[in-house]
Amino acid sequence: MLRITGKITNLVLIGIVLSMMLICGLPVKADEVSTDAEVNVVDGDTLYGYKNVDSEDVIQEHHALKAPDTHGAGIFFHGWIIIEFKSTIAKSSMISYWASNEGWQKSNIKVYISKDGKKWTYIDQRMIENHHIQKYDIYGNFKNVRYIKITRNAGLFSWLQLDAVGAKRG
Repeated sequence: MLRITGKITNLVLIGIVLSMMLICGLPVKADEVSTDAEVNVVDGDTLYGYKNVDSEDVIQEHHALKAPDTHGAGIFFHGWIIIEFKSTIAKSSMISYWASNEGWQKSNIKVYISKDGKKWTYIDQRMIENHHIQKYDIYGNFKNVRYIKITRNAGLFSWLQLDAVGAKRG
């Protein structure tokens, strides 16, 4: 029988266990409970992300598209995602995103907009701490919005869940 000893071996085993927990999730034992569902009414003047253009350190990118549905893309480490709207929004008074932080460390994010996907305008930065998906609104006079880029800066033991991005017309 093989006996595992040494500090380095123990660190490797801890790393493997933590990696598996990130991939598979923490084991949870719970009873089924019936709860009332909360209904979100989608604003007809809001245009939601249509297509994932590019990303880095992101899984399940397609879950950040369309209206919020609690199924988000996971953005890890110093990851980022670029989402395109189906059409350019000539005037927008509010940019929104739905996100939560999962894990032990907070997610510091920055939000940018662009009309061509090449030249970016910085519009917001905030620390995401909430473990439940929450809507974040950025008010302003935004013009010709076609793309939204969200970047994340945080550590190894957490990730950002990005559920949706939207821009209100007008």
